[in-house]
Amino acid sequence: MKVICALFFLFGVVYSNNILQNLPNFPGLASVPNLDDIANVETAVKDKCNKNGGEQAFQTLKSASADMQTYITKNFEFSSIKNEVEEARKTGSMDEVFKKYCDKRPEYRTHGHKVLDAFEACLTDDEKPVFKLAINITENIVNFICEKDGDRLGMFIAEDGFVCLSQKAEALQKCGADTVGSKIPTTFNTIPTLSITKEQCDDYKTIQKCVVKAMEGCENTTPANIVDAFMNYIYKFSTCKNLK
Repeated sequence: MKVICALFFLFGVVYSNNILQNLPNFPGLASVPNLDDIANVETAVKDKCNKNGGEQAFQTLKSASADMQTYITKNFEFSSIKNEVEEARKTGSMDEVFKKYCDKRPEYRTHGHKVLDAFEACLTDDEKPVFKLAINITENIVNFICEKDGDRLGMFIAEDGFVCLSQKAEALQKCGADTVGSKIPTTFNTIPTLSITKEQCDDYKTIQKCVVKAMEGCENTTPANIVDAFMNYIYKFSTCKNLK
């Protein structure tokens, strides 16, 4: 099952593809599983769908996910986007590239919501509000990135934001490993129940402070400021502020 990512991560992965492929494994992350290698994930999803949505729920989800993957493959060809961004950076016209893909939001949402609606049918009544909150956050992330034709993302790239991420890769991964590394499950025989707890919210803020501090060590602090604003924006739409 493919995860629907925000455009920020789409452009990020595309632009820094070679960097990410060569990131080393750091201490504390050895226990983190590679989902692509876990054959029983699909079985776990199927079991959850059958339990909460009936036998047809999983097939509906699988079909919607396949359609979404076909759409992504056809409209977001990674190597082409990478080349477009690199060429546009030379001419200072990255906003045209971002606008081109941000303008695809209506059709992207149409395909995406088919997957989301199918997955919602696999959830319990207690999980559905958390899932809807996640959808709201995701859509607002896309709005954050696409505001003014991707001005923030353009600035992030122009100010060597991905270079900064590469330079601080070890420190950034350590932020996550030290905070939540021991809490990540190593087996996926079942799909964890969706929930938001105060502990998770506290972990999020701890990681945010660590990430921003690490990126502030780069030659240019603009990327750190953008990431800080981005993470604050996400936090604002969560229920964390209401948890005691």
